[in-house]
Amino acid sequence: MRMIRLAIASSLALSLSQPAFAAQRWPFSYEVLMAFQRGDFAAVLAALRADLARCKAAAPDADQCLDLLLGLANVAAMAGELEGGELHARSAVALAERSLPAGHPDIATSWNNLAVNLNIQGRHQEAEPLYRKALALREAALPPGHRDLAASWNGLASNLNAQGRFAEAEPMFRKALALNEAAAKPYPPDIATSWNNLAANIDAQGRYADAEPLYRKALALREAALPAGHPTSRQAGTTWRPM
Repeated sequence: MRMIRLAIASSLALSLSQPAFAAQRWPFSYEVLMAFQRGDFAAVLAALRADLARCKAAAPDADQCLDLLLGLANVAAMAGELEGGELHARSAVALAERSLPAGHPDIATSWNNLAVNLNIQGRHQEAEPLYRKALALREAALPPGHRDLAASWNGLASNLNAQGRFAEAEPMFRKALALNEAAAKPYPPDIATSWNNLAANIDAQGRYADAEPLYRKALALREAALPAGHPTSRQAGTTWRPM
């Protein structure tokens, strides 16, 4: 669930900080941002729906509503409306494929969001090829070492973990960790997450002695990076799931 929160947070942050490639994206309203900051996801969902209605009423001719659809897909899942989230995710894929130029990274993001939604629903085998498609698109569109590549490797690895394919997932978790540590602007919570996910994977393979120091490293990194009592610090030693 926390990784879904990261997904919508990233969606909001990217939409606010980066200009749209093909069209000026409809902005997230103040109500969306304040509700998200409060952690009131039912209110976020209601505000996003209102934003999307206004965007559609403006008769968009390109991808103006894409960020709203991406946000709705994630927040609906967070609010327990998985089927509704899937519909928004599929709408986002269709809009991105139709309106963005080939190779645009938001096409990959749209496929990745759909994969995440299916994975949360337990439809792991359906999600796997979508994770792989999103990863391939990101590798073609983004510079080496981009943080979204680490997120894609982590998502695919988590999907394989959910299918019980732990040995296959392990090198992917290691790849995500290496990318996060080598990032131009390393983000310590992401690095801690990577160590924790790798530890959980090794733990699931029965290599308990190997996993323990990795859990401890993840915990130390989180305690150093996050405020005292932060819920993520308390979660170290357990695994948790994305976008």
